[in-house]
Amino acid sequence: MKKLFLFGFTAMLGMGILSLSSCGKDGADGIDGINGAKGSDGSGGATGPQGTPGANGATGATGTPGTPGSAGLKSNTVTVKDWVYDEITKQYLGFIINNNITQDVLENGMVQVFMITNDGRYVALPATFYPNAYTSYKTGFSMMLQQIRIELQYPTLTQGPLPGLISFKMVTMGKEFTSAHKTLNLSDYNQLAPYLYSGAE
Repeated sequence: MKKLFLFGFTAMLGMGILSLSSCGKDGADGIDGINGAKGSDGSGGATGPQGTPGANGATGATGTPGTPGSAGLKSNTVTVKDWVYDEITKQYLGFIINNNITQDVLENGMVQVFMITNDGRYVALPATFYPNAYTSYKTGFSMMLQQIRIELQYPTLTQGPLPGLISFKMVTMGKEFTSAHKTLNLSDYNQLAPYLYSGAE
């Protein structure tokens, strides 16, 4: 009888201790572990095949025409005030120094002289002018190395009135210019003007 009591008490005590153990609070979390070492990079993939070339683009628009060339073209304007009468040729002469008249221009190029009238016109020489209803005179020119001679003559072949101030535009054209502009009327100032004002002054 005594053994049976001890056995029962012992069993109850064990169950109590087990019960107390299962009802205890959870412990605090432990600290994080150290990160593992980084793994090695994988090998690169193989290069893919070259793509098919694209189609050619459309042709662009035509560009704007360039400025007319004036290579070999030079000009300058001079006013003649000192006239000399030549008794032999019966004409007034005016002498102009022009360094643009080189030997090459004389042999391979061209020289054109324009008289500038009072109303602003450029008249190619030789030409006949009528300053009034009663008077006329013919004006021309001749040239030599680095010089132009203006020649003014009255139809009566007399000395006539002394010419006043007259302005002339002299244009010298080398072979480079005349060869490149064979269809140009080199005695027409209106055709020469675009080239003169694109770099010849």
